[in-house]
Amino acid sequence: SAVKTLGHFGTARTVEPLIKALMDDEPWWAKNDYSQVDWRIDCAKFLGNIGDSRAVKALTRILTESPVHSEANWYNVESGLSHHRHLIETAAEALGKIGDTLAVEPLILALSECISHSIDFEAYYNHHIEGTGVEIMKYGSSAAALALGKIGDLRAVNPLIKAFGDSDPFAPLKLASVKALGKLGDERAVKPLFKTFESENLGLIKVAAKAIVKIKE
Repeated sequence: SAVKTLGHFGTARTVEPLIKALMDDEPWWAKNDYSQVDWRIDCAKFLGNIGDSRAVKALTRILTESPVHSEANWYNVESGLSHHRHLIETAAEALGKIGDTLAVEPLILALSECISHSIDFEAYYNHHIEGTGVEIMKYGSSAAALALGKIGDLRAVNPLIKAFGDSDPFAPLKLASVKALGKLGDERAVKPLFKTFESENLGLIKVAAKAIVKIKE
């Protein structure tokens, strides 16, 4: 496809065409057609690999266009949610690779939206499509947490601590927040991380222990 051809060149000259291909004025859930999501995923991936800061604005927009913010008929868009989750994750990963601090605030917002809305929307989703809507927010937030760890901006410490404290012990967001806090290396995270030793999730405990050691180095 044209997108893959542009991506394989991987140069600064291909950034603007890839950004244009990534942007979509009419969301797939409005058209009830998620076929374009896959090539948008390719665009986001290629932009992350190129690492040009011009892509930050377009990629951060992906984080805010989740169908959880629409009033679409969820029965019509259920089949597209897994594709869109992948798009959100890929956009967040791309922002982490680019490493521009302009992405920090939008990524923090992606964390806080999951925390504030997952409970509010839970009853709605369980009634219509059990678990799916909450899941897409949690996975998108996990990718955002990992991206914040890669960027390394200390503004992310307190939001990550909050995300870590508010999420379920076995939720992907919990583990991603611990990994990110370990990379940021800020002492403020040590006390909250020690609380993981009370968890039943042995994998989480191991990652938290490594994060504490890394912070203390």
